[in-house]
Amino acid sequence: MPSTVTRDGGTKRVLYVDDEKALAELGAELLTDAGVAVVCAFSGTHALNVYHENGGDFDLVVTDE
Repeated sequence: MPSTVTRDGGTKRVLYVDDEKALAELGAELLTDAGVAVVCAFSGTHALNVYHENGGDFDLVVTDE
């Protein structure tokens, strides 16, 4: 997966949350095309689990609510 390098040498990571799977996948595709690493979650509970499993290592969380 392509990624964008930040000033500190890391990569940008986004957690994209939407209960409508098609919208989450579309958002993830657009961000991935822009060079961002994206992880999708399809519910708030799932998003919290993913966030904690990754040690909160996201630069941005995008949610529909």
